Amino acid sequence: MMTLAVMISSAATVLAQQAVTRVEGFIRDEMTSTPVGVKLYVYPPDGKRLTINSNSSDGSYLVVLNSAGSHKFVMAGHNVYKKEFVIDVPTSTKFQEIKRDFTVRELREGTELGSAVGFNMNGAVITGQGKQVLDKLKEDLNTNQQMNVVITVVPDQDQLSGLAETQRSQYVKDSTAWAKAMKAYEKKYKKAKTKPEPPVAPMPPTSNPVDPNVQMLKQRIDAVKADMKDVKNGDLRVVVVSGPLPAGAAAAPAPATVTEDSSKKSKKAKKAKPAAPAQAQQPVGPKHPTLIVKIGPVKRL
Repeated sequence: MMTLAVMISSAATVLAQQAVTRVEGFIRDEMTSTPVGVKLYVYPPDGKRLTINSNSSDGSYLVVLNSAGSHKFVMAGHNVYKKEFVIDVPTSTKFQEIKRDFTVRELREGTELGSAVGFNMNGAVITGQGKQVLDKLKEDLNTNQQMNVVITVVPDQDQLSGLAETQRSQYVKDSTAWAKAMKAYEKKYKKAKTKPEPPVAPMPPTSNPVDPNVQMLKQRIDAVKADMKDVKNGDLRVVVVSGPLPAGAAAAPAPATVTEDSSKKSKKAKKAKPAAPAQAQQPVGPKHPTLIVKIGPVKRL
């Protein structure tokens, strides 16, 4: 009698077991509705993860589940932003089908993720705007651990042209002072038997001055790398490069010049008001972004 009861109980348990559930649908890009092939991870209530790929040709997927309850679906991979969904599978002793389509954000190489005037003028100190862009990027990279990015830093202005003009202006100024000094020297020592060394003529500016932007861009690259150092596998996933100055960007302003007070040209001239001192031109921030983040190379399934 006891054996019969056990057999009946076992049969009832078998009959009460959860039937197979087939979940299928399509995965498409949320912007273009084109099919996307992704890694699809399914986490049943028992914790045994299932992994499948959606079809890159039409975006279709199919997964067979053997348990009831909440199932977490995670879409990830090199080519999409990570996205999670939950599908509740009803308890049932009969085969059932669930149709569910998903959309994901596909990664496309070259897509801009953020930009800002990222540094202090002609310097390598990251600004508040630049910090916001990099902090958001770190969040994205920590969530999407297969994403690659390229960070480009660019100059604020054409410092080389400004440097050349500064050197030329200084040379003209020094040459004028030297000519006056030579005139005074010759007058003073015209009849002298022994003469001291004459004033040294200024050296003309070099024809190929070093561009200050070269060193500055290296410093900016180092600053960005230091800020991104805690990103997992950042040395492989984050590339920092320098870019050219955009066309039409302003050159560094030429130094202000001060003209000689005309009252000094003649003792008989009416005393004039002293000329106002030249005001140093304050650096104006660039109108173009100097820190640009874009999606890097994207691997396909």
